[in-house]
Amino acid sequence: MNYITQVNQKWGVCGFVSALLALYDHDEAFRNKLDAIHERGHYNTRVIADMSTYLVLLKSENEDLLTEIREFTNSFGNVYRTNNNQTLIERTQNYARLVGKQAPLEKLPAFGIAMPPQGVQEYLSRNYEINSNLVQEDRNIICGLKGVGKGLYNGLKHWVYINKKGQVFTWGQQYNNFQDFADQHRNLVQMIFRIQLATA
Repeated sequence: MNYITQVNQKWGVCGFVSALLALYDHDEAFRNKLDAIHERGHYNTRVIADMSTYLVLLKSENEDLLTEIREFTNSFGNVYRTNNNQTLIERTQNYARLVGKQAPLEKLPAFGIAMPPQGVQEYLSRNYEINSNLVQEDRNIICGLKGVGKGLYNGLKHWVYINKKGQVFTWGQQYNNFQDFADQHRNLVQMIFRIQLATA
């Protein structure tokens, strides 16, 4: 399961990765499919292509949300900044081509797509036909964390997945519980968004 979050060590794609972790944990067919993709060495390509597909769908069906995603991404600094929605899509597609050619992740330029809560929920719905809800639970959730300082979406800075046992998954790591995670990442300690799959 940790291989799913390893791309987030280099890329700023925690919203996508946390959603994939929730799907992996709750859907055996999805888990088997993703494991097979990983075993063939195509997981990174699949993830970036999946992101690209999502952005293209939003461009044609919900451009307002795509604009929100782009503006949120831009708020993380110039390295992620794009001037318009089409440029964000093209950048993602170009990245997919580079990853598909097996370019080493550490040699690629910085890449990220910041996801607001509605973006995560729409991703689950559009790409996987899975409904989700905002909840007050502290386990079995895709969890948005507040960072230090102000920012969009109440200071949202990072997404993690917390399974039914309370284990936290992010950045290629697994933590025994949220307190273990918080002890090591003191700038990300407040849960502000909690999304749960409707099938969970």
